[in-house]
Amino acid sequence: MYLLETEGLSYQFRKEETVLNNIQLQVPEGSIYGFLGPNGAGKTTTLKLVLGLLRKQKGRVRIFGKDLDFDRLSILQQTGSLIESPSLYLHLTARENLLLYQRIYQCNPNRISYVLELTGLSHTGNKRCSSFSLGMNQRLAIAVALLHNPRLLILDEPTNGLDPSGIIEMRELLRSINRNMGITILISSHLLSEIEKLATHTGIINNGSLVFQGTFSQLMQQQQAACSLFYKTSDNLAAQTFLRQRNIVVDMDQDTLILPLLPREEIARINRELMKEGIDLFQVHAPETSLEQTFMNLINQN
Repeated sequence: MYLLETEGLSYQFRKEETVLNNIQLQVPEGSIYGFLGPNGAGKTTTLKLVLGLLRKQKGRVRIFGKDLDFDRLSILQQTGSLIESPSLYLHLTARENLLLYQRIYQCNPNRISYVLELTGLSHTGNKRCSSFSLGMNQRLAIAVALLHNPRLLILDEPTNGLDPSGIIEMRELLRSINRNMGITILISSHLLSEIEKLATHTGIINNGSLVFQGTFSQLMQQQQAACSLFYKTSDNLAAQTFLRQRNIVVDMDQDTLILPLLPREEIARINRELMKEGIDLFQVHAPETSLEQTFMNLINQN
């Protein structure tokens, strides 16, 4: 079941500038969905439209099975968010900030101590937020987003500007929220390495278009399917004829035969048969594709 879905979501700031083009997000319930893309790809605009912070121009947003156009209030009552920078009162303490939001949300006051403990801020006491580190303020903003016990948490670049230890702390916090509280998390980022360590599912956006959506294993499988196998032999023409007779698609580029990437067992069988035909193998190369290279390939294709 998808907790959040968009259909045909498109947006233009000006007539000649399309920011989003037919975005079809599908965020499974219980997942950590990593929304990946380079800066300026359209991530923040998408999240603002999903939350109703921008007036929707075209498309549909459904959250918890409800249409955002008709049930925005009830949807937001079950949604926590952090978009761009934390909205905090820096002259107040963490608890005082949460007390203000508790009155707005009209939720149980006991939630304040709970979210402070959850985010590792229960020790801050009378310390004002103006003296907090960036990481502490990010965690406080997430505490605010969790105060009313939402089903969905939407975070826009929550690790932006954090040092390595802060990034690790944020990663572990989000894992705990997802695992122990059962909250679905939609998190945008341009940091592939972090999303790879955290997310169960991913969507990749570039130039306003969604270029991939699925699990990380599906992402790798898709890229592997597009990869090639390279052969250099003692008689490329004879090898090409031999392979085509066995219905294997094969092209030639100078002194190299190019085949689609095949299972290892199939490659081994082909090698044995070529050698039986008296064709020597000088090189068989199947380049491994890293997740980073897969990501860059998708971005560069769009």
